[in-house]
Amino acid sequence: MSPLSISDLQRDSSRFKGHGMLAPFTADWQSNDLHHLIIERSEGSYVYDINGNKYLDSLAGLWCTSLGGREPRLVKAATEGACSEPGTL
Repeated sequence: MSPLSISDLQRDSSRFKGHGMLAPFTADWQSNDLHHLIIERSEGSYVYDINGNKYLDSLAGLWCTSLGGREPRLVKAATEGACSEPGTL
């Protein structure tokens, strides 16, 4: 199998059938229509793929992102901690 190019991944992710929500327990999640979904960034309760499509991240609260993506207060606290505490990173 040859490596996929960025254009291959973008084309495939444009056919993603996630219905605007990330949740493996929703209908059709494991259908034959499922293609690569590449998440580029998160903001609050939403994630965005490399084509700019927005999805509700319904899995976030189950694990490590219960406060959402890029929560400004957490980013500030982590940045300040990394800059002030030796050996933080």
